[in-house]
Amino acid sequence: MKVNANIGNSAVTSSIEEEVEKLVWSTRWGADTVMDLSTGRYIHETREWILRNSPVPIGTVPIYQALEKVNGIAENLTWEAFRDTLLEQAEQGVDYFTIHAGVLLRYVPMTAKRLTGIVSRGGSDYGEVVPVPPSGKLPL
Repeated sequence: MKVNANIGNSAVTSSIEEEVEKLVWSTRWGADTVMDLSTGRYIHETREWILRNSPVPIGTVPIYQALEKVNGIAENLTWEAFRDTLLEQAEQGVDYFTIHAGVLLRYVPMTAKRLTGIVSRGGSDYGEVVPVPPSGKLPL
């Protein structure tokens, strides 16, 4: 069994110091990997400090930072902006990514009828923004 711990800042709360402290406690208590789910300001800098201080692999959800780069305006997100974010994070040393790439266009309308809609933050971001080609398959 492996344990993943989720940490990350937001627009509402947290600081780089707090995120590093969360990392320390996560690994002290046995996390095998840590996922940085930061969505607030200073995403790059926060991740830099997390990576520098981590004894375990660090993952991210790149769409969070990609959306920050377009000021949270989902319609302005392009493949190029997303790709550049992936490259930036890989070059920074991120070990793994969560990419919500399993959605087909024909399934998106079905989520409106669900009691809970799309339950993952990243999945709902993709459901809202990713331009889908005529094939109905997402470009990732």
